[in-house]
Amino acid sequence: MPEIAIAPPAPAVEPTIIAAAAPSLNGLPAPPLKVFISYKSRDAQAALEIKNKLEGLGAGKMEVFVSCSPESLPPTAKWRDKIITELREAHCLLFLYTDPKQTWDWCFYETGFFDGARTPSALLYVLHAKGTPPPKPLEGLQGVQIDQGAPPGDASTSLPLDEMLETIFCKSTNPSINPEFKSSAQFYGLLKDAISKPFLKPPNLPAPKSFLRRLQILLPQASIQQLLAGAQIPATARAIGDANSLALFKRVEKADGWLWSELEADLKEHSVQEDSSILWVQRLVYVSLHVRRLETRKIPVAGQGRPLRQRRAARRPPRRAHRISRLPRARQMGLHQRTGQRQRQKNG
Repeated sequence: MPEIAIAPPAPAVEPTIIAAAAPSLNGLPAPPLKVFISYKSRDAQAALEIKNKLEGLGAGKMEVFVSCSPESLPPTAKWRDKIITELREAHCLLFLYTDPKQTWDWCFYETGFFDGARTPSALLYVLHAKGTPPPKPLEGLQGVQIDQGAPPGDASTSLPLDEMLETIFCKSTNPSINPEFKSSAQFYGLLKDAISKPFLKPPNLPAPKSFLRRLQILLPQASIQQLLAGAQIPATARAIGDANSLALFKRVEKADGWLWSELEADLKEHSVQEDSSILWVQRLVYVSLHVRRLETRKIPVAGQGRPLRQRRAARRPPRRAHRISRLPRARQMGLHQRTGQRQRQKNG
């Protein structure tokens, strides 16, 4: 009979328990809340300030990742791998969309990566200034309008900044991070100022002031030749301009304008350099009228208006007409041959 070997019973193996952060009943993660801030390098200082203020009010229950911070991204770490790891582990992403004129390729990548891999409880906010909606690639995501007090009838779906901060501190984890984050008005105001700072526009600058003066001189047809001959504006000419232009002559704006003789008298009376001022205006009008006259007659000035080939041809000496070109072709060939023979005989 064949022998049957009976193996001894295997020792009992205790099951291995894998520790994991069990979510609460409502699906929210346990603290600490991991926040990822996506920003441009020009806003690095503002991102650091936001990180410090958030972690200060978080009371040890919030970790904010900012790539420019040595604490978040040590110099020896692999930059890309660290970014990907932080995006996967983040519970909340804040995108600082400060200037639509900038290129946001890398920030779009970070936001899109987080949006594709996030859980239902993860938070994603696109912070933007009033009047600057979120960019097209991020349409449909939750925007946060930094400016408070939107005008009535504004159809923007952006949340106020206060509502976003309340969600982060009170409704993003279980237990909540800091339900009393508004109790200290000073620290809460500093946090809001830090978030709003990169979106603030420069202080209102004074309106630009134009120093250009326009003066229109109306001349009778009979006075044009007189002006071109003597380079002087006739006394009967009328000058029309705005208030700034006529202020040079101590005059106010007038619908039908002022006689040039009146303005000339004002210049002589009030101006320190009345002679130079009068001559300057007269010379300006003379040159303008002369140029206008040339344009009307379409007279080229200093060779302008003609193609380069025509100008070069005008400088060449006129070519002599070849006498052979008038002869029949058979006679042309014979004449060329005889000319060639004579030339060879002469050279030989």
